[in-house]
Amino acid sequence: RLARLATKIQRMRQAEEWQEVRRSRLKAKLDKRESSAAKRHEARLAEIASKAGEMSRTSKEKASMTRAMEEEARKEALRQKLKEAEARRVAEEEARRLKEEEARQRIEAAAMKRQALEEARKAKIAAKKAKKDEAAAKAAEERRAMLQLAAEVREIKER
Repeated sequence: RLARLATKIQRMRQAEEWQEVRRSRLKAKLDKRESSAAKRHEARLAEIASKAGEMSRTSKEKASMTRAMEEEARKEALRQKLKEAEARRVAEEEARRLKEEEARQRIEAAAMKRQALEEARKAKIAAKKAKKDEAAAKAAEERRAMLQLAAEVREIKER
């Protein structure tokens, strides 16, 4: 049992040593990468600095040309904005006019529909009244006929 325990401890020590070796190798690899990255970075910065020096010499010459071009571009941009604003205003005015026209047409259509409905309602009422008057006249006629018939029957009975 002690031998197994000793073997187990020995294996654990070996594993720890192996992991320590692995860690140290990884650390060395990372350090190497880091130092090469730093060297590349320094080289890039030096390259950028030299380019900046070259550019600063020509930038003064270009600056005056650039200012003139920028001024012209600003003026052109303002002219373009003015044109676009005018086009938007015209489009909005046209849209407003169309909307007003559509609203007017809807109002007219609604008024015509109301008028047609009112005329139909009045015609229906007039038809009902005519039918009612006709029925009343027919009933009155029947009543007169019945009264006349009753009078004739009385006359016949009295004779």
